[in-house]
Formats: sequence, C-alpha cells, structure tokens
Amino acid sequence: MVKKKAKKKKTQSRAKSVKDLVKKEYTDEEKARLANYRERSKRQPIKFKSLESGSGNLHLHLKRTDKALDKAKFLETFGTPDGGLQTYLLIQVGGTFNRVLSSGKIDYDKMADCSNNAIAILDGIQPKDEIEGMLAVQMIGIHNMENK
Repeated sequence: MVKKKAKKKKTQSRAKSVKDLVKKEYTDEEKARLANYRERSKRQPIKFKSLESGSGNLHLHLKRTDKALDKAKFLETFGTPDGGLQTYLLIQVGGTFNRVLSSGKIDYDKMADCSNNAIAILDGIQPKDEIEGMLAVQMIGIHNMENK
C-alpha cells in the first residue's frame, strides 16, 4: 500500500514537471526575455586561436570570417577603429588573466582562451568610444585582480 502511494505520487510529480515544460502561452515579459536571448545569441564576437607557424613557433591568430565584418566587430569590441589601439587594449586585457604565463613562457593556447573570454566580456560591455574601451579593459583587470 505504501509503495503504491509513493509510486502514484512520483508519477504525479513527473506528470506535473512535464506539464510545466510544455507551456502554451508566454506572457509579454517572457516573450521579451526570449527575444532578447535570441538576439544576444546571434552576436558572435571575435575569436582567436593559437596556430603553429612554419618555423614551429606558436602565435595567436584571428579566426577570420569576413574582413569588413571583423573590422566592425573589433570596433564594437574595443570602441575604436584604430587597429594599433585595439591591439594595445587586447594585450592589456590579456595580461590581466593569470594563466597566460607559465614558466616564464607564453602559453598561446591559454592566451587564446583568455583573449576569447576577454573579448566576450568586452562584447557584452560594448564600449562606444576609446574612453569606454579603456574603462572596460580596466574593469576586466580589476575583476581579475582577485584571481592573481
């Protein structure tokens, strides 16, 4: 008798959880959240990878999609169209991650990981100009200070 009640309760619980998953109507607030999620998911920030050169050295390389689109993504990420400043800010923000250096040598796989994480954060901040880009890099640096 006890087993029957427990089994029936478990079956009702499963039915309720399945019923909760199948929702027929979303509220306006839920629709807005889903639309925001879909829109944010479409954004694909810049990505880096480490590649071995012909001489056997590892280097950090941009995973290219489209040259013009990559330039637009760099502008959105760093808040500046200036390639030199973008590189400077990328080096600065990459240096705030403590896993990049190992035994005094640069670990390019970890550097690619850290750069991609930093780029994702910067892409979320979306600095509008050079000052905001600089402040965004500083925010990431301060955030990473506790991890060092």
